[in-house]
Amino acid sequence: MASGRQYYAAERYAHRSGYSKHKDLDGCTPSADETERDFGDCPDLMETSLAFDNVVQQWQSTISDSPKTSPACGADCRPSENAGNFLCDFTYYNSMVWYGRQNKKLEGGTSSDRPVIFFHVPAESDEAALEKGTAVATALIQAMVEDFVAHRSA
Repeated sequence: MASGRQYYAAERYAHRSGYSKHKDLDGCTPSADETERDFGDCPDLMETSLAFDNVVQQWQSTISDSPKTSPACGADCRPSENAGNFLCDFTYYNSMVWYGRQNKKLEGGTSSDRPVIFFHVPAESDEAALEKGTAVATALIQAMVEDFVAHRSA
């Protein structure tokens, strides 16, 4: 959840460091030693291996083409290059590192090397907001799968 945001955001990048500004719920942050131990072989900035611009365009198109009866109708969906300073960015980076190490491609590669995108949602949690979020998330996942399959079979 991205408190204060009234839009949905698909994140392009994640960073290896810079997580000392905000603490987690237990009051902790990763130390520089932990970051070096866990990510020393990784680039400072990682990006999904999916065709991000195409995925976002397809996602936005699906949402804008939603019928008025759809919970997704009128949702504001945007690309973002700022996943935050700690938990969201850290989680996204970890996901890409895991896939990158499995596929031996921490940078570049094909769509299947790091096929993840981090998704921020507005902080509302009433029933209507949850229905809208579900529809918007489903559209993003469909766009990701379409890109993954299209590039995997190419």
